[in-house]
Amino acid sequence: MPDHDTSRNEDAELRRIAHALVAGAPPAPTLLPFLKPGPRRASRYAHRLVPAVAAAAVAATAATGALVLSERDATKPADNRTVSPPAQRLFLSGWPEEVLADGSIVDVPIGDIDRLGLDGMPQPLPGGRFVVLGVHDVSGSPGEAPAPALAVVNADGTVDIERDLQPADGTVGLLAAVPKAAILARHEGGKTDIVMHNLQSGQERLVVDTYLGISSADVTGDRLAVVGPSPASGSTAGRCRLDLIDLVSGHRTPYQLPRACWETRGVRVSPDGEFAAVVYGVVGPQPELRLAIVDLADSVTQKDELLGHNLDCPLTECPDIRPVHYLGLAWGNDETVRVALVDLRAHPGWNPEGHRVPREALIIETRTIR
Repeated sequence: MPDHDTSRNEDAELRRIAHALVAGAPPAPTLLPFLKPGPRRASRYAHRLVPAVAAAAVAATAATGALVLSERDATKPADNRTVSPPAQRLFLSGWPEEVLADGSIVDVPIGDIDRLGLDGMPQPLPGGRFVVLGVHDVSGSPGEAPAPALAVVNADGTVDIERDLQPADGTVGLLAAVPKAAILARHEGGKTDIVMHNLQSGQERLVVDTYLGISSADVTGDRLAVVGPSPASGSTAGRCRLDLIDLVSGHRTPYQLPRACWETRGVRVSPDGEFAAVVYGVVGPQPELRLAIVDLADSVTQKDELLGHNLDCPLTECPDIRPVHYLGLAWGNDETVRVALVDLRAHPGWNPEGHRVPREALIIETRTIR
């Protein structure tokens, strides 16, 4: 007869050793390696993980002498399900706010920067902090342009870091942020320098100098997605373009957007890095607001859907349109996109510049893209 007390003691000892091994392990990295787009295939990092798992198993075996599995555990089929990446955060333009997963809306801390003086969207950092760029007082002195300031703001609104970013002869804009740097666009004489601005030291590293106009950007891993007008507006490629820029090498990969695109409004790259969602406008008697999904592996627009019409027109005069204004974009997972809009029928004449979004007019739509 087996000694059940001995078995229970062995199980308890195994659990104790396992907990000790986990507790003594180094913390997980805050930023996992990002896979660049390419043919759909197994992760090239998978083989690197096997030795780490084997090392942990060897350590556990050495500590316990031998690891005995029960018959039930040994025959249990492996769980091969993949865990979906977390949803992207959805921020609103105009007035700095965030739409949480439960639909509630919270203010984004911006420190002492004037809401009307923000240049670009506040960019999130680890620990609930944000990078913001703007001016403290939009009124300023007559005839004198106020100098923009870059600040790292804590979740409670206190300012952690702040410094002036007076451009030599041009303008500067905030595109995105990574844990230790802000990604800026410095515009001068028709040229745009994209730089990594070290948040601690203030030193900058040039990523690439271009002649691109940039209306929106999104960073994922070591790549920056930017959208804006094409350098040659009359070309057969259309008026709008999407570019992926490698933040290490500066290499730029261009992608075509639908030819009907007149202006780009927003861009976000999917959590798996395979697609880019782009919101753009089409000029016409009834200006359209559309959502395009671009496959980054083969540069094909997989979907192109109507979101509404960027036109403030009463129902009696425009019964067949959906008047909306674009506010923000985020991926819910690898298959769905959330789009924030203002219903201009519910709030006619709403001014997006420096005005809080009226709750009764806010629309959060989820679009399935594959």
